[in-house]
Amino acid sequence: MRITGLKNRNYAARLLRQHGKTIYVGKKNYLKADIAKKGKRPGRKKKFGEEELKLLKKVWEIENYMCGKRLKPILNEVLDNLLANGHLHGSPQAIENLRHISASSIDRLLKHERKKLEIKGRKGTKPGTLLKQQIAIRTWAEWDENCPGFMEIDLVAHEGRNSPGEILLKH
Repeated sequence: MRITGLKNRNYAARLLRQHGKTIYVGKKNYLKADIAKKGKRPGRKKKFGEEELKLLKKVWEIENYMCGKRLKPILNEVLDNLLANGHLHGSPQAIENLRHISASSIDRLLKHERKKLEIKGRKGTKPGTLLKQQIAIRTWAEWDENCPGFMEIDLVAHEGRNSPGEILLKH
């Protein structure tokens, strides 16, 4: 406001919102505002490109989609094994980059792939309204824990976010 000589902040803000237009303030001063265009922030250069992601996805698939914290300690050994047997092909630089990748970078790179594998829809055990009406619900006063044959059953799924079925059958 000091530069333009405007006395009202609201008027100055309105002038600045009209970006790209030349607005004369007084006889000599003019404003040409373009605030909508923001410069791109430089940020950090990406260490891992498409080739590293492709190799990492293949290793991740072979290792049964384990998380980055579990994949990182065995990554060098798996890479050596796959390269020796001819199952993995990539540039030496990309393979060297994968050898130095961190567990959090593995998880960050594979985040979108992990989303694709998630099961959508209802998961786990959900109560049904028809079944609820057919089962007699007892209150705490009617339970007799000392009676032979008394049993409590918990139907909560304990598989976390992964419910392919085989986990539920293992003991």
